[in-house]
Amino acid sequence: MSRWAFLGFLFVFGCASLVGRAQAIACPPPATLLQRGWSAAYWPCWKALITQLLGYAVVAGATTVKLPQIITLLRSHSAAGLSHTTYLVETFGYAYNLAFHIRAGYPVSTYGDFLMLGVQNLFILALLFTYTGSMAPRGWLVLSAFVAGTLVCAHADSPVPLVWLERLCGLNVAIVIASRLPQIYANWQRQSTGNLSLPTCVGLFGGATARVLTTLQSVKNNTILAGYAVSALLNLVLVLQITLLGSQPKTATIGSRSAAASATADQRPSTGALASTREARSESKKRQ
Repeated sequence: MSRWAFLGFLFVFGCASLVGRAQAIACPPPATLLQRGWSAAYWPCWKALITQLLGYAVVAGATTVKLPQIITLLRSHSAAGLSHTTYLVETFGYAYNLAFHIRAGYPVSTYGDFLMLGVQNLFILALLFTYTGSMAPRGWLVLSAFVAGTLVCAHADSPVPLVWLERLCGLNVAIVIASRLPQIYANWQRQSTGNLSLPTCVGLFGGATARVLTTLQSVKNNTILAGYAVSALLNLVLVLQITLLGSQPKTATIGSRSAAASATADQRPSTGALASTREARSESKKRQ
């Protein structure tokens, strides 16, 4: 019993030490014992800590979100069904968002996912160009332009003004809407979500929602906030569609099938009508 008590004490002490170290990063260290006790119960300090940890959790999740697609491409050696335009537009969005956050001096927890997703998208684009036979020289030029453009825009002495990057961030809303509304409309029209993945949509909704919170706390930029808010809303619509509509197309009921069959039978001419029509045609031929 004493052994478990000792291990429990070590666990609690270790957790308290980790929280204390993380809190010291999120909040300035207090100078006196009274201030130290006050900071432990100071809500803005804890809110900053929670936001920072949440941001790092989003970054950690972004490191693997594209891996299933990469593995599928490597196994199939085919780019069938994948759009070059989709990944090009996404990578462009990741590039200017990453450059803006670095230039603006925001913490890594607010933009690390752009870096992770951008690197994975570059790898996917390289596979797409390779499997479609357009890797050289077009593919290398496109990938090099993304990398070089991001490095130039993110540099402190970049010739690209910071306000230009901020205006580009205003395109986040348009890009999100353009990528989500067609899927939402297609689901509603078919009354089915097909092979749309529920875990993926839930993950996208959770990530966008978390980014709304981290943006409110750490970034405080309305254009970036609007992009995450719209993304969270549209991803929530997709989650609700998958839950309510399901993946199978709606089939007609037995009653509707029988009604349709009877309507079709009523529209068909009867045997007597066909016979009378034939007799009338034969009489007209004899008269001629």
